[in-house]
Amino acid sequence: MKIITVSGVSGSGHTTVFGSLIDYLKSEVVVGISAVTRSMRLSDINSPKQYLYVKPDFFQGMVATKYLLEHEKVHEDFYGTLLMSLEIAKYLGKDLLLEIDIKGVLQMIQRKEAGEEIFKGVEIFPVFLFRKFSPIEELNRELFEEFIRSTLKKRDSNVSEKTITTRVESAFEEYDLVFKNIDKINLLENHENNTLLTLDRFDFMFK
Repeated sequence: MKIITVSGVSGSGHTTVFGSLIDYLKSEVVVGISAVTRSMRLSDINSPKQYLYVKPDFFQGMVATKYLLEHEKVHEDFYGTLLMSLEIAKYLGKDLLLEIDIKGVLQMIQRKEAGEEIFKGVEIFPVFLFRKFSPIEELNRELFEEFIRSTLKKRDSNVSEKTITTRVESAFEEYDLVFKNIDKINLLENHENNTLLTLDRFDFMFK
């Protein structure tokens, strides 16, 4: 079986592609459930992701008891994929589909390489989506920052400068991680306003 992960920075369209993948693959996959320490947002109502909202101390208890496949601090909150998601996928004989931060992806790869029992017989298939700015080409940091800034402003005209700065710093960090681990990650350009073309590339990669 496979764990198929979808990652990307703000503006890469990874959440939209993730939702389309769920429709595209339909009953072939189990969609992972994420534990989060933040409050529910209005955008969560129609989100393709499934969340379990928990208190920070409960989340740390899940980490301590190894109840999570991966866990990371993203911006100001903690996120982690429930181990139960993989167990259900194995039981049903299906692949597991996740939308997670690239740090969480690398954490799972590290655990698999360490020979942890839960990852035996599991292939991790990480995909990092990008638009306009490839992680393996020289990055124009000024244009990249403006791209992310513009994306966030379109979503929320009142977005704070602190939030923008945090997202930009996270994007630079993610690109650095992808570049350093390029042999373990599949890069895929998400064509602007052409999700079908992007999904077709997924189909080719899974054959």
